[in-house]
Amino acid sequence: MIDLVDAARPVKLYGVDVFGRFFVVVESIDGQLYQVKFNGADTTSNQNEFIGYMIAKECGVPVTGGVMLRFSEEMLERIAQRVLEKYGHTVPLDIYKENVLFGSKWEDDSVTPSSDVHLRDLLADCRNKNEFYSIFPYDQYLRNYDRHHGNHLILKEGRNKKPSFYTAIDTDRIFGAVNWGMAEIEKDKIECFPHPFHQFLYELIDNASFTEVFRSAVRIEQIPSEYLNSIVDAVEHFYECDNDKLGIIRQFLLDRKSKISDECVKASCFKNVTQKGLHASHNQ
Repeated sequence: MIDLVDAARPVKLYGVDVFGRFFVVVESIDGQLYQVKFNGADTTSNQNEFIGYMIAKECGVPVTGGVMLRFSEEMLERIAQRVLEKYGHTVPLDIYKENVLFGSKWEDDSVTPSSDVHLRDLLADCRNKNEFYSIFPYDQYLRNYDRHHGNHLILKEGRNKKPSFYTAIDTDRIFGAVNWGMAEIEKDKIECFPHPFHQFLYELIDNASFTEVFRSAVRIEQIPSEYLNSIVDAVEHFYECDNDKLGIIRQFLLDRKSKISDECVKASCFKNVTQKGLHASHNQ
């Protein structure tokens, strides 16, 4: 389902935010760098990154590669010590079941958009721009409120390292919040996101690109239930988590996927969309 590799050493630590989240760039034994998201209170940030990655891979959302990284006790203790020394924040090591955490491939040759307008301008040169539109039903399905301009990545490619490939990043705030506390409330919400940064994204969609949005919604609808169950089973295997809350996440993923194409991806979210023919024909 996903490769399991050994972590070799931590390379760089990035600061703790107001939610107690931080991430570490880790080198695996094969020399590849991965970003590992931590949360000072629990492992939900890392679990959500794993869930978001596995669903993205199944429904065509462009993401960087991912693996499960196996840490030694010594390495986790070194990371915890560095966080304590640098930020005064304690990391509880006993929450890391089997010392395994999800890591997403670290890309040095990349650009993070500095504004909404910068994102729009970078997308114009991306050779996979059509894949960008998949984030709309994807974020609606997972109730990812956190899609601001900093949560997109444009990879540089070719001899001149020109920004030319879009990838979506950062899914640790899916299910409506940093942890799973809002999942039961959010599981029945289908409406458009109200936040300003989503409004800008909605305005990027016209009649032609709405077709791509809708096709992506249908791909979510077609994700096999067995696959979604296997994701939740993997979370249960790799992480310490509350079984009742995990059951809510399972039902969240299973119940919502059939609603996305018919109820979630509506042109009412997209003010520049005037033709609904593809959506209407699907409903017939």
